[in-house]
Amino acid sequence: MDRRALILGLAFLVLLTPISAYAQAGPEAAIRDAVRSFRYDEVLKLAVEIASKGSRAPGYPGYEEVFRMIVNEAKRLNLTVEVQNFTILAPVETESIVEVLEPVKVRFKAYSLWPNGGIEAGSGTFEG
Repeated sequence: MDRRALILGLAFLVLLTPISAYAQAGPEAAIRDAVRSFRYDEVLKLAVEIASKGSRAPGYPGYEEVFRMIVNEAKRLNLTVEVQNFTILAPVETESIVEVLEPVKVRFKAYSLWPNGGIEAGSGTFEG
């Protein structure tokens, strides 16, 4: 019984050693180690992939693709995922054309500013 207690005590000490080392060094050491181990190349790769999906405004295909990417990654990390759906009114442009009828009939493809610019989230106060 004493041998089992000794082994259990040693295992406990071994497990606490990294924790106590960070406790003595302060939170700066833990933050420094986390920043050093961060894989910035993976973040850039993910940012490029997300940007390649096109507009991520609600209603556009890029929104759904990035949404699925985020949910799948969270599930891969064994995180609990809860999706809450909200109904919103969002303009979805599939095609716009400006047509000049006179003096010569000419058609131009047109592009709206929404969702890629021109509309801000809001500049009012937070009320309601």
